[in-house]
Amino acid sequence: MKNIALGVVLAGALCVIILQRIEIGALKASLASLESSDEDKSIPVFTESVVSEAGASVSDEEVARFDVVAESGLEAGEAAESESDRGSRMMRNFADFLDNPAYNKMMVASQKAALEVMYEDLIDFLVLDDKEKKYFLDLLVSRQMNQVQHAMKAMGGGLSDEERDEAQEAIKSNREEMAEEIEYFLNEPNDIEEWKFYEKTIEERMTLSGVEKELENSGLPLEPGVSRQLIEAMHDEKQSFDFSTDLHNQQSLDTSPERFSDENLASFGDDLERLDGQIAESVEGILTAEQLEIFIASLGQMRQLKLSQLEMAANMFRNSK
Repeated sequence: MKNIALGVVLAGALCVIILQRIEIGALKASLASLESSDEDKSIPVFTESVVSEAGASVSDEEVARFDVVAESGLEAGEAAESESDRGSRMMRNFADFLDNPAYNKMMVASQKAALEVMYEDLIDFLVLDDKEKKYFLDLLVSRQMNQVQHAMKAMGGGLSDEERDEAQEAIKSNREEMAEEIEYFLNEPNDIEEWKFYEKTIEERMTLSGVEKELENSGLPLEPGVSRQLIEAMHDEKQSFDFSTDLHNQQSLDTSPERFSDENLASFGDDLERLDGQIAESVEGILTAEQLEIFIASLGQMRQLKLSQLEMAANMFRNSK
């Protein structure tokens, strides 16, 4: 699996992407690329309620109008506006942008491209033909867009606890529905079990992709089958680890200041350091001493990335209510 940033397709880490200033020129280039592509842009029935106009053509006027809204919504702002209020406003703007055909089309395309990279190894394992691969990715995109839509609205502030719970439940229900569709599509028990395991170990796989790259650059590639052993060991350690906060829960829509307090962030940082130590101990018999040294260093780099992303999210959410 190619190494990609943790937050590309995870709703929780989308907060970080939103924090980063969106380049209007890059959006125009993406839209222009979509318009000139001959690729079939049809969206399956499962996505129609979420991205109803994703396949519609986008006029120059719509792109221009989108640019104005994006610039005013993401780049402009009162000088006195707090960072957390600005973050909440950005979330609300992104939620509104999902109804914009121009942004919707770009969002669907970017999510599909990211998911194709993230699920590359599983697609190879399943030996899907082009039609099957497209259908499988469409299911994943549908699920992802539903999660993004509800997460952005919930994180934008202004919702009651009941409304936030409803958004959480909508995401959960959609994931269950898509799981049923994917299981029906895969059909074979072995394929279904592999998909379920793959879903549970996405984070470990992305971490390991960085490790494998470092090992290859150092002339210490992993032997066949070792990657699977490392993924299983990392996942097992995380599953049995007793976290002191819920910041490891990427499905939570809780953006309360209490959850993102300095104390919680510090505790979570300590948790991750202890977890990485336990993981390192569990793989000692799998890796050589030289490989283990690189593995531990890569774990540390990924840990700092996670903490940096959470700190950026915390700057948006603290004192926003």
